[in-house]
Amino acid sequence: MAEWARAGVRLESIQHAIHAGFGTALRELAAHTGPSEFPGFTADADRAVTLLGRATTTVSLVYLAELENVLRERRGIEDAVAAALLAGHGADALARECGMRIAESYCVLALRIPADSSGPDHVMLDTARQAAGRLQRELATRRTDGILTLIGSGGGTVLIPSPTAVAGDLNGFLAGLTGVAGVPLTAICAPSAVRDIPDVAGRAHELLNLIQQVRSAPGLYRFEDFALEYQLTRPGPARRLLATLLDPLDPYPDLLETLRVHLANELNRRRTARQLHIHANTIDYRLQRIKQLTGLDPAVPSALWHLRSALIARSSET
Repeated sequence: MAEWARAGVRLESIQHAIHAGFGTALRELAAHTGPSEFPGFTADADRAVTLLGRATTTVSLVYLAELENVLRERRGIEDAVAAALLAGHGADALARECGMRIAESYCVLALRIPADSSGPDHVMLDTARQAAGRLQRELATRRTDGILTLIGSGGGTVLIPSPTAVAGDLNGFLAGLTGVAGVPLTAICAPSAVRDIPDVAGRAHELLNLIQQVRSAPGLYRFEDFALEYQLTRPGPARRLLATLLDPLDPYPDLLETLRVHLANELNRRRTARQLHIHANTIDYRLQRIKQLTGLDPAVPSALWHLRSALIARSSET
């Protein structure tokens, strides 16, 4: 039975063969049973039906147990293929072992699973682990499309073959995963040739951290959406100079927090006030204080650009 499961023989085919065999035996027995032997035939038929039920149950249990072993082994190989691609190591031999074909190019999807910051640390970690487990099970059902994944409690990387990514709806794909995970997911997608996957994935996860720092809303982003912000995080004298623009706010953490939240809320003062649990007039007062201390007025577009850039540079500096 285990060999049949590994060979890919369908369970319903095996069960059909078992039932057909029992049916043939009963018909043969009935053909050689005279009228005087009918009571005995009835008892034999009852025992045969009972035996058929037990055989069907036993065969199904053995088959499904072995099939689970096969799937577990395959998932392990597929995870190893994904890890090899992300590390820049040869994955062809591993792929051949499980009958996979490595695509010429992929859409690299860097994925972040948020932690529930409202509870104790162990509750936060458990929530993230449960979300990751649901994602892993869901993504395992999509591996027939050549999708490879490495997912942990904080998120991970999904490699989607380019033809699949182009033909599909990535926003809908992420929305589906968000529904399965039960938490708002944030993702960055970037196209990559196989040889470039390690570098592209590294940049995608850097950008994912940047999105978290500037507190953008959950959802799907592309590299070009944050290309400027990403460039601002590169080391150099310009980044250090930008970061110092906010030094006057260091003694006033409430002003820094207000600036971060206000920018993340696209300058919507009422939304910022609700999020910070303060009156909207207090937002106006704090923005005025930021202007006085830094010389940059958040109401002026050019100054606002410098404030946002300074926040990004400061996050990278620290």
